Amino acid sequence: RSVVGVADGVGGWASQGVDPGLFSRELMAFAAEEARALQPGKVEPKELLQRAHGRTRALGSSTAIIAALQWNGAGKQGLSLRVANLG
Repeated sequence: RSVVGVADGVGGWASQGVDPGLFSRELMAFAAEEARALQPGKVEPKELLQRAHGRTRALGSSTAIIAALQWNGAGKQGLSLRVANLG
C-alpha cells in the first residue's frame, strides 16, 4: 500500500488564538489511521480525506492532499495514481 498525505493549517487562525497546525496534524493522523484500516488497493483518497475530516475535532482549517499509488497486477499499465486535493 502506498499512500501519502500532506496538510498545511491556515495561518489566519493564529489571530484568534488557535494553533493553525493542530487541525492539519490531527487531520493527517486520522487519515493515516483510516488508510491503515483499509485493504491494500482499496484506498480512495477522497473518501479517506472525508473520513479523516469527519473525525477531526480541532478548531481550524487546512489545505490537504492525499495520493494513493495502486497496482492491480497487470504490469506497468496496472499502476494507477488516485489523488484528492483540497485548497
